[in-house]
Amino acid sequence: MANPTNYASVTDTEKLVKLILYIIALIVGVTGNSLVLVILARKSRRVVNDFFIINLAVADLTLLIFSVPITVLFYEESRFTAFVCKTVWPMMTIANNVSIFTLTIMAVCRCHVILNAFRPDIQQTTVVRSIALAWTLAAFLLLPLIIVAEENPKGAGCEENWTNLESRRAYTASLVILQYVLPLVAIAIAYVWIGVDLWKPERYMATSWATQDRKGREKRRKENVQIVKTLATIVVLFAICMLPGHIAWMLADFGGKSENNVAMIILRFFDLLVYVHSCMNPIVYGTLTKYFRREYTRYFKFVFCCNAELKALHHSKSHHRSHEHIHGVTL
Repeated sequence: MANPTNYASVTDTEKLVKLILYIIALIVGVTGNSLVLVILARKSRRVVNDFFIINLAVADLTLLIFSVPITVLFYEESRFTAFVCKTVWPMMTIANNVSIFTLTIMAVCRCHVILNAFRPDIQQTTVVRSIALAWTLAAFLLLPLIIVAEENPKGAGCEENWTNLESRRAYTASLVILQYVLPLVAIAIAYVWIGVDLWKPERYMATSWATQDRKGREKRRKENVQIVKTLATIVVLFAICMLPGHIAWMLADFGGKSENNVAMIILRFFDLLVYVHSCMNPIVYGTLTKYFRREYTRYFKFVFCCNAELKALHHSKSHHRSHEHIHGVTL
């Protein structure tokens, strides 16, 4: 959970700088992820990967919409209710869990599709069930945290009220393993397996196949390579942005006083990385995927061109009315 520091000790300059960055992240993240949802909602035929991208966008929007306003309330030193501490505050961790679980499922599904090219594609119902499972597991993993979360009686914000240090340490270690280490290991194994398979030219260019068949298989191989590159980039960004937080919590719960001080410094700025990560997936899609890049361009042209046309039309009507008025006076 972010924001573990006492914000009464934070300088006004730091509050202002971070608040500006939060607002920028909120605008960029909500705009980008909403655009992704609009683009995929208007798509005539959605593939399996589209459903996972939709889920990632929903998770990022959930994090931004719930977490950024709460952070602003922290700066205002508002007192929280027990309801906010047990429902709204943990949503950041739930959203992060959903993101990494979805990325893991995407890697496993992509591995299955590539390694079993001659089998039927994964059904959409299976994808929807796996997404529902990701949200269920994410919420279940947060149950202990929801139970111990309560309003901080000494000031603004929420805190974790564990009965003993051992329980806190066990839960911290479990989170590090279940929401970071194991998913990334599973993803790495899947992508290594995929890489070994994709870079087998003989599998796609066998001389016994017809020329047209070979061209189709080579095209599919290139598409799979592009998808894997995009997903791998998203996974690497997630790993980089989430690593400082996990290190900090391990230092805070398992280290001494000096390690705890280092942990508090890291956690003081860690939430910014989380918000930045929630803005990056749409940028990755636009950078590495031709479809999203084309759709982004089309929507931006529509917005800006329409505004320009409306201004030109308004100017033309004003000029026309002015001309009519002058013409009437002349007559």
